[in-house]
Parts: sequence; structure tokens; C-alpha cells
Amino acid sequence: MHLSAVRVDAVHVRDSKVADGPQLTLAPAAWGDFLGFAAR
Repeated sequence: MHLSAVRVDAVHVRDSKVADGPQLTLAPAAWGDFLGFAAR
């Protein structure tokens, strides 16, 4: 499972089971592209 935090300039994604673990930061456009790909 993951949580994401959307801001105007970035989307932050992390594993909700590892709160202190790594966080992936993406540009909003890249996140949107990923969501479109994952929905297929």
C-alpha cells in the first residue's frame, strides 16, 4: 500500500507500512502519466 501527498510542484509517494522509509518524489505530470499507464 502507498500513500501520496499531492502538492502543486510535486507528488510524494511512500509505503504506508514503513513511515520512516524512502519517499519517491515525482513531478505532477509524471505522476499523471503513471496513473494513466497503471489504469490500463
